[in-house]
Amino acid sequence: MGRDRSGLRMIRQLVGHSAVYTAASLLSRGTVLIWLIVLPRFMPAADYGVLGLVMTTAAFVNLIPLEVGQGMARYYPGAATREKTEWASTAWGFTLVTLGLAALMAVAFSSSFNRRLLGDERYLADFRIAVAYFTLNTSFLFVQNLFRWEFRPRDYASVTVVFALVTLVLSIGLAGTLPNPLAGVLAGLVAGAGIGLVFAMVRLRGAIEWKIDLEKLRRMLRFSLPLVPASLALLLSTYASRFILNDLLTLTDVGLFTWASQLASIPGLMLVGVQGAVTPLVIKHHAEPGTPVLLARGLETVLAGGLWVCVALGRT
Repeated sequence: MGRDRSGLRMIRQLVGHSAVYTAASLLSRGTVLIWLIVLPRFMPAADYGVLGLVMTTAAFVNLIPLEVGQGMARYYPGAATREKTEWASTAWGFTLVTLGLAALMAVAFSSSFNRRLLGDERYLADFRIAVAYFTLNTSFLFVQNLFRWEFRPRDYASVTVVFALVTLVLSIGLAGTLPNPLAGVLAGLVAGAGIGLVFAMVRLRGAIEWKIDLEKLRRMLRFSLPLVPASLALLLSTYASRFILNDLLTLTDVGLFTWASQLASIPGLMLVGVQGAVTPLVIKHHAEPGTPVLLARGLETVLAGGLWVCVALGRT
């Protein structure tokens, strides 16, 4: 009987958390849909290609802290309250140190990095703005995901909404008013990530301290380091085409391809809520004997629903 109640509670959490994460993610990634409509009015295709390369590079920058956030997630949910703070603080401190070192290197060798990434010196100032975005965006993603491991989907949603709305309003507003629309979009991205980070840190008062426990860091990295090659391989399989296009063709071609690939990614938005909710629940309930069956039934339901949607779209 107790096992049944535990299973029902997990299902309710999965459904409820998935709904919140889906709504937040749809709003956040909905900025891409508006960009698809609005930004081409302000930016030539080549500048949109630069923006696409910057966003792609940001995904790779997320690997600089060596997936330590995944290592934290391994130990965080089942830890006592005080120990949770130590796990989070250590992972956060390591993230800041690695990002800070990478940012200093990127600024010091900005001309070389810009030439290799964008291939045009006229984008050097834009690349330097992008470095600030890389640093703030990865920092924001860390604290945003911490709400998932604390099982605080509403706080996750609130910081996501702040991040998305600030980014959307400022990126489009600055693109439409500044002489260089690309710089305006990048400045909007920096502002969105920065304000979202500050808002999240305020909501996380007491959850993070400024210290690093070397023993906990060693344990997290021992778990997370094997994940880095897999994450890198996934990113390369997803985004390598943009770098190849830039090398073989032009930034204009990259811009057109980026626009088309963003358009094609819209159907996948319907699964992001389930992805956001299921991992913390698995970490928390993995030792319970009924968890594998519940997960299997839940994923079968999601798959069946997705197939039904595809069939319905195909008949329209």
